[in-house]
Amino acid sequence: MNRFQNLLVELQRETDKIKQKKEEARKRGEAFNVFNVLGLSTNETRTHSAFIAELLNPQGNHGCGSLFLEEFIRQIHLENFDMDLKETKVEVERSIGFKSADATEGGRLDIVLQTKDVMIIIENKIYAGDQKNQLLRYWNYAQKEIKAWKVKQSTILYLTLDGHMASEDSVYKDIEYTCISYQDHILSWLNNCIGLSAQKPLIRETIIQYSNLIKQLTHQDMNTTDAQQLYEIMSKYPEAIAEIYHSGYEGYFKYVFEKYVSPELQFFAEKNGLIYKEEYLWGDGEKALCFYRSKWKHYSIQITNESNSSFEKKFFIGVTSRNEISKEEKIPLQESLNTLSPEANESWPLGWAYLSKYSSWSLNETIDMINGNFANYIQELVGKILAELDDRHIEQL
Repeated sequence: MNRFQNLLVELQRETDKIKQKKEEARKRGEAFNVFNVLGLSTNETRTHSAFIAELLNPQGNHGCGSLFLEEFIRQIHLENFDMDLKETKVEVERSIGFKSADATEGGRLDIVLQTKDVMIIIENKIYAGDQKNQLLRYWNYAQKEIKAWKVKQSTILYLTLDGHMASEDSVYKDIEYTCISYQDHILSWLNNCIGLSAQKPLIRETIIQYSNLIKQLTHQDMNTTDAQQLYEIMSKYPEAIAEIYHSGYEGYFKYVFEKYVSPELQFFAEKNGLIYKEEYLWGDGEKALCFYRSKWKHYSIQITNESNSSFEKKFFIGVTSRNEISKEEKIPLQESLNTLSPEANESWPLGWAYLSKYSSWSLNETIDMINGNFANYIQELVGKILAELDDRHIEQL
């Protein structure tokens, strides 16, 4: 036991130093980030696609011409594409027609880079999931453009935080696309863009702020020196670290959730006349938190994750059925709630939305579970949905 205690004491001492350094940096204004202040940190279209596209645009207001685009092409290893970079047109949210019934045609392209000979399509994913046949639709569009001699070459870049592959539903059949990530490709590109904009301080500082945002989203915002200090301490207690690692974090996660989160959510539910249930949190299947009024026959406000037992899978919220019901008993599709996205479907008839905070649940989130921020966030989301249901007099759930 002594080795665990000694390890924790040293780690706590070091983390206290790191916290002090962060507080000093905050006082100097170094923690200020305009993207966080405006609540735009996870908005794929308004923040990430728009900002990346502006940097890639040779005619962009950054005034650096095609320098950033050239660096991006090098970073993604697309030098074999015969592109006239200075004449490249950059477009965000390009419409390619109405989505067909079988979802193999139409939709919107997040970012398009195009010359008279080359088209590069960037599908940008922060927390949103894949739509049915999404990359297949984009692939079909690109092939049509090639057959119509509008371009000679085309490629699809699938951009995610960690560089994972697209879902089978999105690809449907074998198509060619390249996975790129924010944590590696985009961060490295941004770092080089900072150097390229050294003589333009306003541009440089804005890119630095955006780069810091990406580090936050990819959990890379710890100073390298600080991380090395922690690793040095950990290396002095290899047996303790190995035991902690092999025991897994789910037991600790369960302990923290049941001690700090569950009682708060249960109290919130009782105070608001709700029934609160936790589904499969510590087993296989889709994990879920359910809130519903006793008079609701079939539906509940539910926070769940994407068809996977892992806490790392993205969590989202909406109003959905909590039991098996017939088609006649299902509520019809209607205008989505303002607090949710407009993508309503039969399972989520009032819309659904990924959690802007705590989209995945890991050891990072246990800090906010203990200090109460996690439970407060869940309560705020559920409260907004309840208020809107009442305002729209939606009761037959």
